[in-house]
Amino acid sequence: MFEKNAEAEIGKYAIREIELTHLKEEIASSIKAAEMAAGVALLDAAEGDADPGIDGVLRARAKSTALGGALIACRARRLDAVRAKRGVAAADFLKQAADLQAEAEKIEAKSLKLLASLSELQSIQYTPVLLSRQPMASVPSIRLADPSCYQTPKSEKLRGNAGALETKAARLQEPLRRDGTVDLESITSTDELALAVLRTEAEVPTAQAILDWAAACERSSRRGVFGDHPRRCRLVWKDGVIDAGESYIFVPALAPRQVGAGGFDVAAATFKAGGVAA
Repeated sequence: MFEKNAEAEIGKYAIREIELTHLKEEIASSIKAAEMAAGVALLDAAEGDADPGIDGVLRARAKSTALGGALIACRARRLDAVRAKRGVAAADFLKQAADLQAEAEKIEAKSLKLLASLSELQSIQYTPVLLSRQPMASVPSIRLADPSCYQTPKSEKLRGNAGALETKAARLQEPLRRDGTVDLESITSTDELALAVLRTEAEVPTAQAILDWAAACERSSRRGVFGDHPRRCRLVWKDGVIDAGESYIFVPALAPRQVGAGGFDVAAATFKAGGVAA
């Protein structure tokens, strides 16, 4: 239940960051319009009149500043949700590992008692090595070097499984990755890409950076706008920053036919921020 709630929380803040980013872009446009309107009003105002339109400009700028703060808080909350999810998962793995270790200890304790009884019965001292891996009964001595010819005691298997769970927990407790890749096929908007990136359990580029990158890719197209054409988007980031050299958008509908060779020119429809892919 917690995992589903945590996923929903991460998704909520991913969606909210995209919404706030679009709103901030709208406010930026409204600031320019308000400044222009205030300038015209100031030009036409009679001498001594109060500064016309200034309040509108100030309000728009204040809203833009507030949206900037909201975006910072939104990203922080998404990361908190990611860390909380990973922390709970790590704790669950550690609990499972502890339970397996405890079961292995019980089995080994019982086995040692039985081994002591056998030693007393046979009047010789059996060592605990008998409780470790043993060769299968029908294995010839020539194959004793082959690990697959041995039987593994249940307690040893339990400890191995516990160790694997502890390793998973340790990975979840590490600092969040700052590198990553998202590769999506047949999407029709940059928001879909941004949402997939922001749902990643890592430190990722901002929604604004993703939208700006996609817009730069589209500006590099000489074959028309992307519109609603299905596209493949591959976004690579390193240290939290988009790697423009490794990231691209491929729009099949914009691929021209190759004269003489047949087929389509895939490279001509593969766009990067700054130009067509080489």
